[in-house]
Amino acid sequence: MIAIRLPGRAAGVASNLLSSLRSWQAWDLPEPLRGYVLAVPVLYAGLLVFAATSTTWYTRDALVFLALLACGIAATEANRSVREPQGTLARDLQGVWYLAIAITLPPWYALAAPIPFAVHKLWRTRRMLVYRRIFSHGVIGLAYGLASLAFHTLPASVTGTPGTGRHALYWVLAASVCGLMAMAVNDGLILVAIRLSDPDARVHDLMGTR
Repeated sequence: MIAIRLPGRAAGVASNLLSSLRSWQAWDLPEPLRGYVLAVPVLYAGLLVFAATSTTWYTRDALVFLALLACGIAATEANRSVREPQGTLARDLQGVWYLAIAITLPPWYALAAPIPFAVHKLWRTRRMLVYRRIFSHGVIGLAYGLASLAFHTLPASVTGTPGTGRHALYWVLAASVCGLMAMAVNDGLILVAIRLSDPDARVHDLMGTR
């Protein structure tokens, strides 16, 4: 009996998923904005799968990942009442935890980190466009995944456990540069979406003010 019911249930789940996807307001966006907004998450998902095939898995890494995620979610809860300005590039403390994951763990974890954060935000903040949240977290994953890859590509003499003297200075500089790289990639990808949505938007107004 179970074998008979499962296909019907699977078909029902697939039908509901397709209906949900068709109802996304992303389909109403004009081109090329629609293609861009859909392409970024697809690229992100592909890189996430690719990174998983080249990652060596350790229990310690998973525990550190969960601990840093918990800190990031706590930061989100602390700022839940703060509204995100539309059409601007806002800053919050969640980036600290993304960077901590990026420099502490292999790149897959930095790529994957936005997923639980996105699920948490969708659960806690229901009044939002789902495709925007998926796009923005895909951008974050790409940005910090690249930063993590850059950090772990550097020699172990620079990125190893922070010591003292020059090594500590080099480690901080490397982490800072990778953090700035993540911010630049994140802001660049978001700016493209804003400009495609509003060709009259000025970069100075979005990023150049205090």
